[in-house]
Amino acid sequence: MLYGKFMKRFVQNSRKRFLSFPLCRSFSRRRKASVPLCFRFFVSLCLLFFMPLCLPASSWAQQASVDTTQTTLDSPIQLSVTMSAGSGTVDTSGITDFKILSQSSSSSVQIINGRVNSEHTKTYSLLPLREGRLTIPSLPVTVDGKTRYTTPITIDVTKSAATSASSENVRVTASVSDEKPYLGQQFVYTFRLLYGVQITNTSYDAPSFDGFSATQIGDQQTAQRIIGGKRYQEVTISYLLMPLKTGPLTISPAQLKCDVVTSSRSSRSPFDSFFNDPFFGGSQLETRVFRTEPVTIKVQPLPPWTGSEPFSGLVGEFEMKSELASHKANLGESVTLSVTLQGNGNLQDADRPKIQVPDAFKQYADQPESDVKLGADGYSGSRIFRTALVAVKSGSYTITTAPVVYFDPAKKAYRRLAPPPLSIEVTASGAPIETPKVFSPLQAGGSASELQKNKVDFTGRDILSIKTGLDALSSQEPMPTGWFIGFLLAPGVLFLAIFCLFRALKKDERPAAEMARKSRIALKDAAQATGNETDLLSSLYRSLLYAVYARAGSLGESLTSGEAETLLKQNDVDSETATAVSELLGRLESARFGKGTLSMEQQKALVSETRKLVKGLIP
Repeated sequence: MLYGKFMKRFVQNSRKRFLSFPLCRSFSRRRKASVPLCFRFFVSLCLLFFMPLCLPASSWAQQASVDTTQTTLDSPIQLSVTMSAGSGTVDTSGITDFKILSQSSSSSVQIINGRVNSEHTKTYSLLPLREGRLTIPSLPVTVDGKTRYTTPITIDVTKSAATSASSENVRVTASVSDEKPYLGQQFVYTFRLLYGVQITNTSYDAPSFDGFSATQIGDQQTAQRIIGGKRYQEVTISYLLMPLKTGPLTISPAQLKCDVVTSSRSSRSPFDSFFNDPFFGGSQLETRVFRTEPVTIKVQPLPPWTGSEPFSGLVGEFEMKSELASHKANLGESVTLSVTLQGNGNLQDADRPKIQVPDAFKQYADQPESDVKLGADGYSGSRIFRTALVAVKSGSYTITTAPVVYFDPAKKAYRRLAPPPLSIEVTASGAPIETPKVFSPLQAGGSASELQKNKVDFTGRDILSIKTGLDALSSQEPMPTGWFIGFLLAPGVLFLAIFCLFRALKKDERPAAEMARKSRIALKDAAQATGNETDLLSSLYRSLLYAVYARAGSLGESLTSGEAETLLKQNDVDSETATAVSELLGRLESARFGKGTLSMEQQKALVSETRKLVKGLIP
């Protein structure tokens, strides 16, 4: 009823405005019968194109689909979640059988029979974690505060086809230098990639190394190898590992995602090698994921030590020597004792060896000098411990360095390092020190009886006469009250001004302020990096990360999305905001390493979303 009255009034007002134009009035006089027809056509067009935009959507729907329901362990699938009423959020935390490699989103708008239909699609690249019948569970999809669920999808996963061309031409392996190391012993883990075809868009994920301390050894190494008469490119990445606990430990598989270039030309033109480059569109790209086999390490405990000296905690191969800068010294002179520990192992954990010095010397220890480097065989080098010895008594003395006990994995036994004792002779410096003489006033000119006081005589009057009358006092004009108060307040005002100036210029060094400052700088860099996807994603990630630390009031440089959500909830941030920050951190990190391509609209949307969350964390 109300809608009919509204449309009737709208048509009447629109007809008056239509006939108010001179051209329309002229057309109305000439062809009166045509004006109502033209007007009806004009109103119909307006209603057709504009009225659906004014009507709210009554409902929305969502659906999930995959590009295939059968795949292999090294072939990712594409999961698409489509929402029919604009952008929303998809909770992917329930996906446990697959690893999310990358994420992208797209939008589309359609007008069908005068009705506007908008769709927003989020696409996820999923890699199976095991073979068998896996399930993508029902995922919660939230749009405008309302949540609906997708239907579960079943995927059949089989082992990789060993005879496929990409498997033959691209291989990844993992190896260790020692499968049965001792606790605290260092060994090397090596990831090796061999490929005989052209690959591009590579993305490498290192193992998690749970139960080990891991450090990458230098940069990746490249070389060429010929296997079975075929030339391969070899890429190796090595890590130095040190077990932190005993027992069997498993190093998870390393993963390499890449696009294998496969030729689509059948001709044998001499120009094929040039035009088959992906830049010219003459080749096809096959996305593959290669994973190494997990490596199981059996960490052995150190055998019990039954010696009298304490165990130093060093594991490896070491040597020790001690030396004196001089074997002769005078009283009060300083002589330097140097104890050098060198070899291969955990040298950075070595403590200062104890030295046995007689009471005839005072000891002053210097800071240790370390020259430990990380090489292909692990940490090696030397540590020098210097001590300054100051002689306080003359005589002949012996200086001994206490033994150092370490464990040698090669010989599977404890070794004892004990450098030989050092002798030193301390002598007096020479001439004795003269005793200082003490003088008194009596020695200057005779006995005490000769020291007499002279009588004070008046020799004359003062140069200026003493005034004793009232005319000696002269009155002065009193200081005005305002000037007096001003002189009293001036020091306080000056101090307050200087204090305020220093407070204004002083940099706020609190962790929260420092992280907030870094977050704003990174957000500003992101706004200026629009168009450069790599710099944009890196700046947005750092801005959001620093904002989380600023809210927590602590310093940091790295954080997982799950840790960020937990940290925010612990600092009184509502669950919705904490979840949004965690999800955006995960999306930014996936986009940084997923090698995807974002449009300008998507980049601007990421900047806007990050700015909104940052302002919510550090207003």
